[in-house]
Amino acid sequence: MRWWVFPYYWAGIKLYDLVAGFRNLESSYILSKSKALKQFPMLKSDQLKGAIVYYDGQQNDARTNVMLACTAASYGATVANHVEVINLIKDSDSKVKGALVRDKFTGKEWEIHSKGVINACGPFVDQLRKMDNPKEEEIVIPSGGVHIVLPNYYSPQNMGLLDPATPDGRVIFFLPWNNNTLAGTTDTKIELTENPKALEQEIHWILDEVRSYLSSDVSVQRGDVLSAWSGIRPLVRDPNIKETKVLSRSHVIEVSKSNLITIAGGKWTTYRRMAEDTINSAIKAFDLKPIYPHSITTGIKIQGGDDYRPTLFIKLIQQYGIDRRVALHLIDSYGDRAFKVAELGKNW
Repeated sequence: MRWWVFPYYWAGIKLYDLVAGFRNLESSYILSKSKALKQFPMLKSDQLKGAIVYYDGQQNDARTNVMLACTAASYGATVANHVEVINLIKDSDSKVKGALVRDKFTGKEWEIHSKGVINACGPFVDQLRKMDNPKEEEIVIPSGGVHIVLPNYYSPQNMGLLDPATPDGRVIFFLPWNNNTLAGTTDTKIELTENPKALEQEIHWILDEVRSYLSSDVSVQRGDVLSAWSGIRPLVRDPNIKETKVLSRSHVIEVSKSNLITIAGGKWTTYRRMAEDTINSAIKAFDLKPIYPHSITTGIKIQGGDDYRPTLFIKLIQQYGIDRRVALHLIDSYGDRAFKVAELGKNW
């Protein structure tokens, strides 16, 4: 990195620190070339001028998603996985009042009647919007992101790497994750599918980018890839702003003439705000009379978080005699519910 670029990124990172506020994250700082190589000895040393270190959060998104469903169930929601909407149900005033659904495992179909329907189908929201009105213009442009997992010796235990400006403008990161190294990500327009797959050309793009940062004696190969997967980012155009063609990573909410609420776009870092805006829209659109006049998601902990604390893994070791790494993994994945998991597995 050229030295004159440092002030630009330094200002941005310090703004990041300010936005993070009091989230138990440490402040960012600058490392000289020698200290950067000491912290991250795998780095290529030629043309290296130094580094900026900043702190960020990390999550297991699949586990978070499951725990959100568990939390919803604990508040009275009925959760039905692998169920697809076949058609929408409308009343005599052409307002959406439910859906005809099908269990994808058994093929069983049934009707669900309700005061309203919220379309929160991620990259598939346009399918429901067209069920509501076949003439609706599509608002989602699916973008594919690929991640690969490499052995843990390719990155330090507590230090990762991120370049926000690769030659073609995409972001590349290289992070310790679940006792391995996670690298990614691509950002390409793809066809919408229920089971996106990581293509070889995308895997090789990530490997080529990773090689450009690592020293010559750290030769990462295709055979080092332990796993690879692809996901779909639902980039959206705001349907309420007809003159723009700009794609956004923020979310938009649309209430159709038939009262179908669509929440589209967004990302994990804003899912609470997405939920709040959607529920507040539903209260108004469906004329609901809840106990609280607005969403209360801000104060709700997801399942596993009630009694969580960083030292909880010690109690798990003491109670079940399991390995420290296993205890840390269980606490990180399940929070205080790790004890129920350990209880289920103690006789295996």
